[in-house]
Amino acid sequence: MSSSHSRSPKLRTKGGCATCRARRKKCDQGKPTCAICNRLGLNCEYPDPNSLEDRRERRAANSRWSQKSKSPETCPQAKTSSPPSATTLEVIHPSQKEPFQCSSIVTIKTSYFGILSTAQIFLRSSREILLLSSYYDFFIPANILPNAHANFSKLYVGEVQELKDSMFACSSMQLANKHYAPPVEALDYYTRAVSGLRRKLSAGELTGSEDWLLLTTILLHCFETWRCDADHSTPIAFQHLLGAIQLLKLRCQNPLTEERHHDLYVLMAESIIFHVSTLLVSSPSFAKLDIDSNLWEWIEAILQEPAYEDLPAPASHPVLGTPRRLNRLVFEISKLSMRVPLPPSDMPELEKLGKDLTQWEIDEEAIADDPESGLQRDPYCKVRKLYILCARILLLTIEAAGRASEVAVIKQQLQEHVAKSLEIIHDMENTSMESWNFLMRWPLRILSCIVESEEDRSVVRASLERIWSTSACGDVKRSLDAIDLLPEQNMALVTEKCV
Repeated sequence: MSSSHSRSPKLRTKGGCATCRARRKKCDQGKPTCAICNRLGLNCEYPDPNSLEDRRERRAANSRWSQKSKSPETCPQAKTSSPPSATTLEVIHPSQKEPFQCSSIVTIKTSYFGILSTAQIFLRSSREILLLSSYYDFFIPANILPNAHANFSKLYVGEVQELKDSMFACSSMQLANKHYAPPVEALDYYTRAVSGLRRKLSAGELTGSEDWLLLTTILLHCFETWRCDADHSTPIAFQHLLGAIQLLKLRCQNPLTEERHHDLYVLMAESIIFHVSTLLVSSPSFAKLDIDSNLWEWIEAILQEPAYEDLPAPASHPVLGTPRRLNRLVFEISKLSMRVPLPPSDMPELEKLGKDLTQWEIDEEAIADDPESGLQRDPYCKVRKLYILCARILLLTIEAAGRASEVAVIKQQLQEHVAKSLEIIHDMENTSMESWNFLMRWPLRILSCIVESEEDRSVVRASLERIWSTSACGDVKRSLDAIDLLPEQNMALVTEKCV
């Protein structure tokens, strides 16, 4: 072919969305959402055309014959910069050559192109850019309450590979669940994160006071609860949670001389107390795992000061939509349910928990009768009522296992509390999807194991499916599977070990 017919390098269109460009896919440039992003459920945003550069100019600038490439002013190695303080990462223009150095705690923007422009500097591939975007756009909202302060959704701890691998593992697992695909990629990132932590532990590189280590351990626990393929009787998730509790213990026993990012510690403390109080019903094998009785004091030491004093209370609670004392009561009742049938030595504890729960029921009735009560205007007041009702259901199943002569009476009480719980769920059907968040997983798990009629099961199943549609959480999938068991099997499981 003659030189006159030689072709210049073919350039991709600049009109495609940022997601398709990062994935190197042809974009149909549909707006507001292109066909590919719409089909895959990805966040579709279009970059500023002025921020995109011509690949030929970049090639010429980086050529070894280019005087610009030889200039020490433009050489990244020739520049030094101090780590930035904890702040919001701004969009970095591709022509900006200053290298990124991450501080111990920074805040990341959740907009896709903001992450794309920043993440290209410190991530290993375009796939990880997508996983990071999915982590902040989908996984974090599935674990943070909608009324919480926006900063809770943007906290990021350190430029540590094990933390990033755990983030990618959680994001990839959620995507795999959403598309019913094998979680091969997620398991690979999970293995990388765990192996990296083991290497650092063996080398003595960890002190236990690292913020990123505590957050990584919590994410590894979340990864296990998100798995759909896992055997739910395997207490790996709880082992990670026990590790997080030990790290929290180290932090409380050796407080920092200067408090840093209290909102981060509130987020991690509330995550631990939520999972501790709601995970026991997932598997009887968790009954063998001991939790330090001082946990609640350590939690209180962190949460006694709100993260944002000048804002309404829900803004300072990223995970707990229910009072901490109620979560502790749920934990104690769940722990007791693991020991049915109860020996005589446990009867005083059963009686005490029954009295504590009765007080909660009395207080809830007083709140309902007082229209001026601030708690009645709590955005999670219906969820709080559900927790109290389902805690009573759980307590009644414990009593049924040890009082054979009163089974008929207890069963009648169970049906009454189930009816009240389903009534609350019916009232919530007209609320926004934000109300159907992770807080609902525990009461629906209890109800999925106790409802008997097909009509009641369909109500609980529809509620779980709403949560599954936004979270793709494996724990929700296991509750859906439990619904499909025969009612007799469900009742037997609840009475025996509360599933």
